[in-house]
Amino acid sequence: MRRAALVFALLLSACVGKHEPVRVASPLSASVAVVLDAEQERAVLDTPEYLRAAVVEQLREHNLATSLVGVETVAEGFNRLRATPHRLAHLAEVSPADILVLVETRARFESRLQGARRWTVSARITAVRSHARDLPAQADLETPVFLRFEFEDEGEALRDATPVIVKRLSRVVDELLEVLVGSEAAYVPPPRIHPADAVYFVMVDRFADGLADPEGSVDPADPQGFHGGDLPGLIARLDHLQQLGVGAVWLSPVFAMRDAKIGEHGAFHGYWTTDPYAVEPRFGTEADLRRLSDELHRRGMKLYLDFVANHVGYDAPLVAQKPGWFHGLGDIEDWDDPVEATTHDVHGLPDLAHENPEVREWLLDAGRHWIDAVNPDGFRLDAVRHVPLEFWAEFNDAMRAAAGDDFVLLGEMFDGNPGVLARVGTEGRFSHLFDFPLRYAVVDAICGGAPLGRVAAALTSDWAARSGTTPVTFADNHDLPRILSECGGDAARATAALDVLLTARGVPCVTYGTEAGLDGAGEPENRADMRWTEHALGAALRDGLWRRKEHPSLITGTTVVEQLSADRIALRRTLGIENTRVVITRDAVLVEDASPVPVPPSPVVEWSVGLDRDDVDALIAVGGGEALGDWDPARGLPFQRTDAGFRAAATLPSGVVLEYKLVARLTDGSYAWEARGNRYLLVEPGASAQLTWGA
Repeated sequence: MRRAALVFALLLSACVGKHEPVRVASPLSASVAVVLDAEQERAVLDTPEYLRAAVVEQLREHNLATSLVGVETVAEGFNRLRATPHRLAHLAEVSPADILVLVETRARFESRLQGARRWTVSARITAVRSHARDLPAQADLETPVFLRFEFEDEGEALRDATPVIVKRLSRVVDELLEVLVGSEAAYVPPPRIHPADAVYFVMVDRFADGLADPEGSVDPADPQGFHGGDLPGLIARLDHLQQLGVGAVWLSPVFAMRDAKIGEHGAFHGYWTTDPYAVEPRFGTEADLRRLSDELHRRGMKLYLDFVANHVGYDAPLVAQKPGWFHGLGDIEDWDDPVEATTHDVHGLPDLAHENPEVREWLLDAGRHWIDAVNPDGFRLDAVRHVPLEFWAEFNDAMRAAAGDDFVLLGEMFDGNPGVLARVGTEGRFSHLFDFPLRYAVVDAICGGAPLGRVAAALTSDWAARSGTTPVTFADNHDLPRILSECGGDAARATAALDVLLTARGVPCVTYGTEAGLDGAGEPENRADMRWTEHALGAALRDGLWRRKEHPSLITGTTVVEQLSADRIALRRTLGIENTRVVITRDAVLVEDASPVPVPPSPVVEWSVGLDRDDVDALIAVGGGEALGDWDPARGLPFQRTDAGFRAAATLPSGVVLEYKLVARLTDGSYAWEARGNRYLLVEPGASAQLTWGA
């Protein structure tokens, strides 16, 4: 018993002595459940007293009056409800409180190593206000534990992992309470320097020519040839970017590269790199790149370099010099196969073998080299899905160690599934990811006539909060059709699409030439030369970027949808005492100041579905977001069978829009999706849906 008390005291002192926890001025009630999900069976088990007591003590440090809910109270519900949002709703039912805290743990035996038994303990820690619209604060962790004796099991593993779990718990509660105490500690708006460092993408060869080009080295008449843009030309045009209102410049790759075509495809874009340690001479010198960095920083702007880690250029000397550095397995044939995606060539580009320590160190050293030589503010990371997430986690941590925690690591994860982005952001340790789900939604709805519910659902998606990454919104880029072409040349629709992105959460990214009305439905037209002329989109873009400076709520505020129809969205962006109302239609976006409104409670949403089929074993609502399984039927919201059909209920944040479909699990185990477009539902008090399968 004395040993247990001593262990607990040591664990607790290790947990709480590292930082000063955020405290609310007046005590708030908190309900906490700490559970162990069994690895081998669908069961919820109790956790050691050490862990439970340490969790309660830590919450008291935040001035939370904590009620520990025993596993016997929640076991039945938690066995049935496996998704965290559903468990939180169940916890709120059995033990109402101001704050809900859920600690879900797992312990897995891994191996024996030199007399020790290695276990892996993982935990998901979630904290949320019961009656508020803000998203939960959440963290996932995994830590190894080494035990000495055969009789030591999950309980001892969790005991030894307690310091790590409780330390992370304190950070999660800090995150939640920092929002909550804003009204107590006085809201301080972010610095009004640049609108959230809105990013401007420059394809260097197509932007501005500042160097004399050797005879025969450029051919502006060839859409796949080099046109002469370079770093000195960009430096000469920085006044334009600053007046436009952007705060950061992202360059296409400027490192030594192949310059000959492959078939009809040109090399001017820079993504066929041959030496990531040298600047491409066509674009200038390392001194020019450093001068660009210094000039941007003098203006209070930032520089992001494009870093290619997946491959080298066709016929790069490194392929012959270091054949063991490449997979050599041929082109990707099945793009949905995760193994092929990270081990085969993308359109013939030699695929680097990231499992090789020499390859990893070569790439990490290249990143560190440019941090030291140029002092950039971040990297844009190309082709994320084709590189193992284990490498990205190592690379991103190494770059932060070299440049500081604020170094931007912006990943291009080319995927429209919010759940995929949440997983990639967490496991790859990115600071930012491009918001492909919102881009697809905006193009489909504003330019293509799809329901505006698509946009509302994307704007209130929880993927960024779940992964801890910042979304970077965009209308187009060098790999996609230009927004003016997506909207069929309709400048009003293209302006509305841009305005949606410029009023959305996250950081907007603009592709060079949008302000000049550049179009193009595909390569190379969408990579045309910059035009230095005025266009209606230029004025709209300038107004939208500078409007973000005037309304901090458009940069980091919360989003609550207040009204939704097929052709209109009314939403509110709130940050502290500032409220901004945004009304979106396909033809225009209206932005205006708004008066504060009471925070609506998180309502219980109810569904009822009439479905009479003998071959249906279960009915599930499946859609975007964790509550609906991230479009995975195995993790969606289950319905209960009744005499009249099926019914379901869930407590969800008010002001969120759900995009979903009904899916039937048939008696043979297969899934049948209803044959109709996606459904949309605005979560608000009294929200309910009476549905008919497929109608």
